[in-house]
Order: sequence, then structure tokens, then C-alpha cells
Amino acid sequence: MKKLTAILAFMLLLASQSLWAAHSGPGDEPEACPMLERLELTKAQKVQVEAIMKQYQPQLRQSRDQVHAARGELQQAMQTGSEDKIRKAHRKLAAIQEDELVLRARMLNEVKPFLTDAQLRQLNEPPCPPKGHGRFFRCGGR
Repeated sequence: MKKLTAILAFMLLLASQSLWAAHSGPGDEPEACPMLERLELTKAQKVQVEAIMKQYQPQLRQSRDQVHAARGELQQAMQTGSEDKIRKAHRKLAAIQEDELVLRARMLNEVKPFLTDAQLRQLNEPPCPPKGHGRFFRCGGR
């Protein structure tokens, strides 16, 4: 149960931080993500991981667009003040986010076999929050 809780917490972290999002960059190449930089992948690992990310890029782009649209619908529903509309819009957004989380988990499971034991341990550590996000967060001497 403890392991399951840790896995679920990490997956939620992935979803909220969009750590493994394959955003399109120039030439439709996946952009580097902070997690990859933090893991200090070898050149061979980068090639393998980027190939996996590129494979998921269309689905992640579609999901990102769906989340954006559903958030807009939720904002509109909130302006109406109708509890039913708000609940319906929120359920729609939650379902899209759930599907995206499962997609990211699939992608991460494909990446893991290419990582070393040390990188896997590092992957399970929470990332540092961005600079300036709360005085209570300290990471790496910031």
C-alpha cells in the first residue's frame, strides 16, 4: 500500500508539473524538459527517451488542447453560478486530466527501462520548486 501511495503521489506530481510533456518545439521536435536535464542522461539515453516522447507528442498535444478548452468551459460555468453546470464542466475536465495522467504514466513506464538505478532513485525525488515560489521551500541551497 505504501508503494502504491508513493507511485500515485509521483504520478500526480508528473501531471501537475507536466514534467514529461512532449511540447512541440521548432520543427516539431520535442523540447527538452527539466526532468531530463536533472537526470543527466547520456547521449544514448537522450536519443531513446526523445524517441519515446516524440511518439506520444500528438496525443499529449491533443490532451493539452482538450484541457485548455475544458478549463475555459469550467470558467464559463463558474460565471453562470449554476452548480449543475459547474459540476458537469469539472467532471469533464477531471476525466480529461485523468486520461492525460494515464498517458503520461505509460510514457514514463516506457522510459524507465533506459534509466540506471541511480536515475530511477532520482526520478522518485520531488523536483525543486521554481525560484521565488514560497520562502518555506529550500532546495539545493537556494
